[in-house]
Amino acid sequence: MRNSKTTYTGKINIDELENATQHPCLIVLKGSVADLRTLIRLDRNLISIGRGDAMDIQISEIAVSRNHALLQQLNANQFLLIDTNSSNGTVVNNKPVTSVL
Repeated sequence: MRNSKTTYTGKINIDELENATQHPCLIVLKGSVADLRTLIRLDRNLISIGRGDAMDIQISEIAVSRNHALLQQLNANQFLLIDTNSSNGTVVNNKPVTSVL
């Protein structure tokens, strides 16, 4: 667990996946975040993403900026992903974005 506000639960089992529908979460499918198939509960209104030590979600990839993006909760089931002028940009579904719901 990285800090007390953003929860990393490690490898996902079916019970966690069923419970995840009760709370917003990210499921990491590939990359270096903690472990493959990691469940990250989105339990804050603003979540920072990047390589930097102070980031809520830390991604240790050279293509990721120290302060890469933010997830801002708009309501119970909706988040806005905001690129924070990262060097390589943010991509969603193979399309570059500056912000996306």
